[in-house]
Amino acid sequence: MIRNKKRRRQKIISQIFQRLDSATRRRQHQMAEYLNRKTAGFSQRRWIWLLLLFSGLFGAAALKVGLNSMNRPFQGGNFQPGGISIPKLISERRFMDSLAGFEQWRRNHYKHLETIKNGSHDRQIK
Repeated sequence: MIRNKKRRRQKIISQIFQRLDSATRRRQHQMAEYLNRKTAGFSQRRWIWLLLLFSGLFGAAALKVGLNSMNRPFQGGNFQPGGISIPKLISERRFMDSLAGFEQWRRNHYKHLETIKNGSHDRQIK
């Protein structure tokens, strides 16, 4: 029964992705047809100039971003978030970093193990 649920779920997910794929392909074809209609009268020389312009613009943008990143020092290293609460588990682990905290945890742990051994752990309320 669990296998059938898994198979149904996988089949539904597969159908969703197939629909997304077909919609994406349909939109790509529509866009390609539109661009082909708009550029149908372009000569080979015009295509070369457009390609050079496109490549030059994006190459210049990439070069500018690269050079700017090399000239500036990294400024994001000292970010200190404020107002974030520490989860209980993390605060307990930090408590155990001290030797006294670890000893207290160990004593409580052994007491808990003894109550389990004696069978009285069900009645214990913390």
